Amino acid sequence: MATRIQVRRGTTSQWNTANPTLEEGEIGYNSTLGQMKIGDGSTVWGDLDYVLNTSALDTSLGSYIPDTEKSAINGVAELDGSKNILAPAGIIFEGTADAHETTLSVTDPTADRTITFPDATGTVALTTDLSSYATLANPTFTGTVNAAALTLSGDLTVNGTTTTVNSTTINVTNAFVFEGTTANAFETTLTVTDPTADRTITLPDSTGTVQLRVADVDDTEIGYLNGVTSGIQTQLDGKVDESLFDAKGDLLVASADNTPAKLGVGTNGYILTANSGATNGIEWAAAPISLPSQTGNSGKYLTTDGTTASWGTVSSYSAPTIGSTSIASGATVTTIAGLTLSNATLSGSLTAGGGIGTSGQVLASTGSGVQWSTPSAGAAFSEFMLIGC
Repeated sequence: MATRIQVRRGTTSQWNTANPTLEEGEIGYNSTLGQMKIGDGSTVWGDLDYVLNTSALDTSLGSYIPDTEKSAINGVAELDGSKNILAPAGIIFEGTADAHETTLSVTDPTADRTITFPDATGTVALTTDLSSYATLANPTFTGTVNAAALTLSGDLTVNGTTTTVNSTTINVTNAFVFEGTTANAFETTLTVTDPTADRTITLPDSTGTVQLRVADVDDTEIGYLNGVTSGIQTQLDGKVDESLFDAKGDLLVASADNTPAKLGVGTNGYILTANSGATNGIEWAAAPISLPSQTGNSGKYLTTDGTTASWGTVSSYSAPTIGSTSIASGATVTTIAGLTLSNATLSGSLTAGGGIGTSGQVLASTGSGVQWSTPSAGAAFSEFMLIGC
């Protein structure tokens, strides 16, 4: 018999809810995304990266530049371990977009060389400008240093709180890297996707924080864009793209943990109801009971024929007839207009006019009711019969 091996598995919601720590080498399969994570024995599920195949890796890293492009023709400049630019042929400044450029180049070094700019403001002098001067060792320049052309060998490091570049255009092959106020291993890189035409991004005349937007996401989904092998997440920083809402009545809901989504407006008369089986957990549904209009139906009662509901009217009331029915001992019966007693059986005492009477008394009318009373002397009772008591 063949041996079947199954790995630990679950939906996105189940994994996010449990958020377990996989053992080292243990595989967890997300059946919702069709992706796997491999544990290291200490990292919880939510902090692990998914394992990507070559096709997915090419897609997620599509905006990155291969190593083969470094220092290649029409490629990118290479950085050493200290983020110094390695430019074998030189650095070219375009200036005005024409046939003339300024090139910074070096004579092929025979050993490690360092050229240091002083902590001063000025213009770099050319060797022709200094031909009548002795070799400078750690010079300090003040004022403006003018040069018809400037060529630097080695890396260019500017130490200062402010760097001013008076230029209409600065051509950068790849990116600007911002260290931040703390000198550590973390930097912010400002880069662009390789343009296929001239592009212009204009910063507004305003003070504020740039908001990040998730690109190429279906209009029904907003929030997080995951899956990059580095684990970087780009989020909307609490803002919702207005283009997501394209119809009156659209609602913002959540289809999963940290996964907002749009729910379109429902049918007229439908109500919003919870449904754990629905994609977003809620849905528009017909009301379980359809009530008829209340307009013009004051004082009526709601009735049903088993299929639909309608308003009914009390047209008449017939007094009930109690036949061959006993009233239990101790029960209190209030006056019921039109009540007819037929073959009724009285168990216990009959209270009338506020009492139960004494032996020999009879029920007599008072004009407004009945009560127990003693009959006058000489009355003939032989033909008297009390019915229904």
